[in-house]
Amino acid sequence: MIEASASGVVRKMTHLEFIDACNEFGDTWSGRFFVEWSDGGDWRNCWGEVHACDKEEEPEFPELDAFLEKYFPHTTYLQYKSIQKAIVHDDRSDSDYYGGVQYYKSKALHFDNLEDVLIEKGLLEIIA
Repeated sequence: MIEASASGVVRKMTHLEFIDACNEFGDTWSGRFFVEWSDGGDWRNCWGEVHACDKEEEPEFPELDAFLEKYFPHTTYLQYKSIQKAIVHDDRSDSDYYGGVQYYKSKALHFDNLEDVLIEKGLLEIIA
């Protein structure tokens, strides 16, 4: 259910409905929106060859954007910036058998954290 108020448009849904909506676009198993990309490195083989891994540009967050577009289309720029502040950035590396290392970066937004921001910004009201 969507209602207009003095502060803007508020979507009313249960917590379970919210999680189901997130699962439509996000990662059901981990309960988050997630994207990962290569940050370079190299891989090696048994002949001593070294091959560089491409460093990719940080991607957008298409699943999160699609979710917001469908369920919260009236999100303002400043509200979206608040959502972006809740995104957690991380990095990791993988090593191969011959001494190469590949680096990765990621960003994630857990469904519960998104729910908190949407409630705080007046975009979501959780009903019983």
